[in-house]
Order: sequence, then C-alpha cells, then structure tokens
Amino acid sequence: MDENLHDTIYKRIFDAMCQRIKTQRETDPAFTIKELQGRLNSMYIYDGNDHTGRGLPKDIEISATIAAMEHMLFEWRSSLKDQDR
Repeated sequence: MDENLHDTIYKRIFDAMCQRIKTQRETDPAFTIKELQGRLNSMYIYDGNDHTGRGLPKDIEISATIAAMEHMLFEWRSSLKDQDR
C-alpha cells in the first residue's frame, strides 16, 4: 500500500470511530466514560496480541481506532472539567 492510501484509510477509520462514539454519547444514556475506557483497554490488549502478524491493513485499522478512542475520551473528560468551572 502506498503512504497516501495508508493516511486516507487511517483518517477515514479515525473519523468514523469518533463519529460513532459521539453519536453513542448523544443517544445512549447508559454509555459512560468508564465503558469507553474499558473498550479502549480491550483495544490495547487486542493490539498487543499480534504474535502471528495481522498485516498492515489491520494494523492501520487498530491504530486509528485506538487513536480515535483516546481522542474522544480526552474530549469527554475535558468537557466535564469545563462544566465544573
């Protein structure tokens, strides 16, 4: 895969995951920071379980998903801090 394609795929997955999390926050009152953190922790484990090699496409997907979850978790926590002020 060429580098531009990697970046395009990464961005597409990152943006889609951010939108999915944002939508779930807005529509699912049972969705909590704790649940998102748990999903992120599971992704860290999944990422580390690459003993047989997944290949570049799956590595890009996992990296983008983790980055999106970290980003949305940070934004969520920041918004709560801003509300406390």
